[in-house]
Amino acid sequence: MRAEILNTRDRRIVTDVKKLIRRVGRDFRLGRTIVNVVFVNNRKMRELNRRHLKRNRPTDVLAFPLDIVDLENSTKVLGEVYVSRDQARVQAREHRVGYYDEIQRLVLHGVFHLLGLSHEEMEACYVRYL
Repeated sequence: MRAEILNTRDRRIVTDVKKLIRRVGRDFRLGRTIVNVVFVNNRKMRELNRRHLKRNRPTDVLAFPLDIVDLENSTKVLGEVYVSRDQARVQAREHRVGYYDEIQRLVLHGVFHLLGLSHEEMEACYVRYL
């Protein structure tokens, strides 16, 4: 699996997220699969959360399954994961972890949602990747 990273110029985020997505794809045997990871601010996240989940507040991560197959190259688009950079900063401070570690956790959480894992199943998987 590979990631398309959108809306960030932070090279560390791009490198870390691509590496994480490759590992998850390998472990879950996802082969020719793409996931789009989009970084947004709280204003945009609030808008997405209100429009799609009817919650008028920002959140840390949203995952939208697409499950589309590109017939030209037999690549599956699993979905899109939206991550709030603002919330990642706040939560990193709250949890006393680094900003980049929190970004990784949020991306992983969103990808796990796309894979259909429950929160209980996610908890068991986090230690493998973080």
